[in-house]
Amino acid sequence: PLFDALAVERLMSAFVPAPFNTPVALGPSLSVTFFAAGHIAGAAMLGIESEEGKILLTGDFSISAQRTVDGAKPPAFRPDVMVVESTYGGRLHANRTVQERNLVETVGRISSEGGKILIPAFALGRAQEVLLILGEYQRRGLLPNVPVWADGMVRAICQAYTSFADVLPLPLQERQAQFFEGPIRPVQNNDQRNALVWQPGPAVIVSSSGMLAGGPSLSYARALATSPQNAILLTGYQDEESPGRRLQEVAEKGSGTIRLGGDKVDVQCHLATYSLSAHADEGQIVSLVETLAPEHVMLVHGDGEARLSLEKALSERQRIVHLPQDGQTLELLFDARRMVHRPTMAGDDTRQRQAELTQQRRQRIHEMADVAGKWVVLQGSPPGPARCLAVESDHLWVEIAPGLEQSAWPEDVLAVLDETPPSKADLAKFTSQPAAPSAAMEPNKALSVASTHFPPEARLRKSGYRLAEQVLVLTFDFPDVARVRYAGQIASLQVVTGWQVEVMPEPNQLALNSLVREVLPKDWQIVKGPAIFREQKRVGVSVSRGQASIDVHPETPARLYQEQSGYELSITFTTRPNLPTAIYDTKAERYEINTAYAAIKTALEGSTLYRTSLKGEEIVLSFISPQVGERYREEIEALARKTGWPLSINLQPNQGAINETARALVQSAGWTVIKGPGIYPDKAEVVVGLASAPGEDVLAQVSEDFTAQTGYRLVVNVPSRPAQAPLASSPAAGSVEIPLRLIRLNSYQETLALDPLKLEKAVERARRMGITPPINVRRTKNGYVLVDGLYRLRAAEALGMEKIPAIVE
Repeated sequence: PLFDALAVERLMSAFVPAPFNTPVALGPSLSVTFFAAGHIAGAAMLGIESEEGKILLTGDFSISAQRTVDGAKPPAFRPDVMVVESTYGGRLHANRTVQERNLVETVGRISSEGGKILIPAFALGRAQEVLLILGEYQRRGLLPNVPVWADGMVRAICQAYTSFADVLPLPLQERQAQFFEGPIRPVQNNDQRNALVWQPGPAVIVSSSGMLAGGPSLSYARALATSPQNAILLTGYQDEESPGRRLQEVAEKGSGTIRLGGDKVDVQCHLATYSLSAHADEGQIVSLVETLAPEHVMLVHGDGEARLSLEKALSERQRIVHLPQDGQTLELLFDARRMVHRPTMAGDDTRQRQAELTQQRRQRIHEMADVAGKWVVLQGSPPGPARCLAVESDHLWVEIAPGLEQSAWPEDVLAVLDETPPSKADLAKFTSQPAAPSAAMEPNKALSVASTHFPPEARLRKSGYRLAEQVLVLTFDFPDVARVRYAGQIASLQVVTGWQVEVMPEPNQLALNSLVREVLPKDWQIVKGPAIFREQKRVGVSVSRGQASIDVHPETPARLYQEQSGYELSITFTTRPNLPTAIYDTKAERYEINTAYAAIKTALEGSTLYRTSLKGEEIVLSFISPQVGERYREEIEALARKTGWPLSINLQPNQGAINETARALVQSAGWTVIKGPGIYPDKAEVVVGLASAPGEDVLAQVSEDFTAQTGYRLVVNVPSRPAQAPLASSPAAGSVEIPLRLIRLNSYQETLALDPLKLEKAVERARRMGITPPINVRRTKNGYVLVDGLYRLRAAEALGMEKIPAIVE
């Protein structure tokens, strides 16, 4: 191998999990935010923000939803520069549903004739999509229950999905991210692999690698390609040099021979390719760029023709497009962001204005109650059409392009049309003519006037212009407040310069994070967050408060925060099992950081310590759980004195390692698992459901071993022992377990007053028997709406349940 085990271990220990949509500080005035890219589970776009500008790197992304990952939404980020993939430049995707149906029909035809079907697939993403497609069609009776086998890295990655079920699409969450059920199974050993190839009878094999460059799929292809009875079906991109591309060329010619591994193979089997792409096509790429409106676009990750096609499409829309080459350096300059400290101001007027604005918006929305499903015209340059998807309390949720959705304030709506998409002629009447150039101030002078037109506390970060429309674009740290508080200055700027003035709607996320620290008392420590919830205009943060400000009410900093930013600040108090940050000899010389790391790892060898990382002036020690870390407090205090570094324990457990420990212990005990394991960090518990009750002695020993290794408690649920875990009763046939936090009530249910006696009985019944029968819900875009079972839902909430059995309509 190129790297030894120590190098790999050091690399893995450097990884830090990062949440989506939450800025992560990289240094002074520099942050990165990860936005879901929709390509595969966990794929992210990177929004990098600094005083010198903002850049968005899309990486591979997909607007269209898949079974294993929701499609990407336009991020709450307005970049100066976008670096965009161009894999499918010049192409539009075929209809996904038709492609899936054609794939299934081919599988059904070949298997009905006794043939075997190999589907080479990328181990992460594509393979899981194919397994879910085949499973769904089998459940619907549209595909015979032919055996489906998963091989190669596909097996391990399918199992890894269960560790991240809560971030997957709702239908996949409902099935606990399980891929192997019914006729779909993993290949366990070489004997099974050989039997699949040589024993008669139909079978479908989904195996890596997706391009037939190696792995079990190459061996299967060599064995199956020579028989006309079999089929090889490709579903992903095939590199120019890959064996998969050679197979596609054979399919185009009708016959031929290719080299698979070291063997020359006469290809006689059926060959076909189906488009199940996890990339955006040209139309979707252009739509995303137009939505985010960067000044510069750099096209990467595509062949020459693809990039040229996208360059033409974007240049026609007045974007400055670059086609960078390997080793090329591009330097772009933008107006510097002005980082200023805003003094405390009286907030009564601000709150009143904000309340008035909200009231006006809700009144206008009330007048738009029947807009859902209709087309509207949104102001812009030029005004653009959008289809209204939903009417919220103070804004609309609209689709501005296929697969691209965003919110729109009622004041941005120029007109409400009917259900028919508007024509260019319909939109022309809303396009105002720009002011005559002679009546407007010279652009650079207008920018200079704008930069001095507002006081420092307005926090104007950037000003720019769109020359063709003669629009000055102002970017404030907190636009909601600036738009109201400085409405007079904005109006006067239009008069002084002769330019229209537009305020960018997105706040500076870095400023939102910094403001949290400004308004909190000095001895309040941030334990988790801040987390920005853009749609709710809310920022959440978990803190531990010091003794000096124990009497400070959280409403005080929250009020200051809303006055200055326009965002609500939600503060959650928690306890932080800190080590004292001054447990070291101030006279001792501080170790060099790598020397300190080595000393710590040597002293704590065998403790489950898996990562040491520097956070500010403190070394954070990550154990399998903070509970295990606390067992080594004396050793850690001694290390702090020895190395001269303050040390603390990471509060976040290693959930994957804890779950894996549970699986290993349960497997070694010979228990049959019917559900789980599921981890509950807030309770420091792992819950596993067994088919039958284990012996008391074995259960006690396994539980003791589990706690010793992880610091967590093992909770075992069995059908015959409801008293141990009454809330985890087995779901009824056709039901699934869904998180309570994703269930909302309809407007009628919210008005109901529940009978206290009846609710008490519902709670007691749930405590003894679990939730039975399941509640009924309807799946929506972002969760579920309760259809039936309000008392059962409230009982589950009262008992602290996190999930509830439900039948999804």
